Amino acid sequence: MASQLTVKVHPTVLLTMVDAFERRSRKATNKDQALGTLLGFYEKGAIQVTDCYSIPFRVSAGGTPEIDDAFNKEMFHAARRTTPSEQIVGWFYTVSVLPNIAEQFHIYYSHVVNTMSVRRDAPPIILLTLDTNFAETGKGTLPVSAFVSNECGITSKAQTHGHVFEPLRVELDGFLGENVALDLIMKGVDSKNREVTLDNGLVQIDDSIDDLISWVDRIIAFVDNVIEKNQLPEDSNLGRKLNEIVNTAATLLTTDKRENLIKNSLRDYTMLSYLSNLTNTQLCLEERIIKN
Repeated sequence: MASQLTVKVHPTVLLTMVDAFERRSRKATNKDQALGTLLGFYEKGAIQVTDCYSIPFRVSAGGTPEIDDAFNKEMFHAARRTTPSEQIVGWFYTVSVLPNIAEQFHIYYSHVVNTMSVRRDAPPIILLTLDTNFAETGKGTLPVSAFVSNECGITSKAQTHGHVFEPLRVELDGFLGENVALDLIMKGVDSKNREVTLDNGLVQIDDSIDDLISWVDRIIAFVDNVIEKNQLPEDSNLGRKLNEIVNTAATLLTTDKRENLIKNSLRDYTMLSYLSNLTNTQLCLEERIIKN
């Protein structure tokens, strides 16, 4: 069933939604909201939402929603040229409570997706909402919700009388590059100027090793609690993942291979650091030439 789907949202999507809200039109016809298209792909039991873009829209005085369909399709075709694996999986709306016009927006996106889809069955279309006012801050989680529209009506009659939005489970997911960028951004939370600086030299390696040691300590404590104290229930999925980590760890390598691996990694890092500094110097020289 569609209601059992898990929506995995990537950090880029949330940042784009916030940016779309900050750049929204101030006209009264838009009701101070932002709307856009979600891109991603379908998995077994889950929907990966990897990217999105905002589109112009308005709500007329009579309450009729209007969407720039041509702009939406142009943006989608442009996105497909860079990431052909992504497709339209739904739409987002920066609201805390779903308005009545949400159903009409959803019907539009259902028509767009069904027209472009090559699947035999109609893929589930999701609605992702973001409460930009953080009305419920006590939960300690991001104010992000996902919904899927299902038909409703009297069971004794075949005809449906309307649609109802059913909530879906939402998880924060991300690719390796996104997680690295997100960790870097989080370092600016404690900064008074909200600035983030890139570490030079071996500082990044030192921080990575500290994080690795911290995670190893947490894993050891978790395993001890499960085996010795029986404080936590057994989790077969987590056990398999830990087994994969152990089997692929560098500790299974011989001493010579492990030393060569470390040396090669340091050489690669040194070369990247040299090229980065060279590029930085080149840009500084070009900037001075342009100013003069």
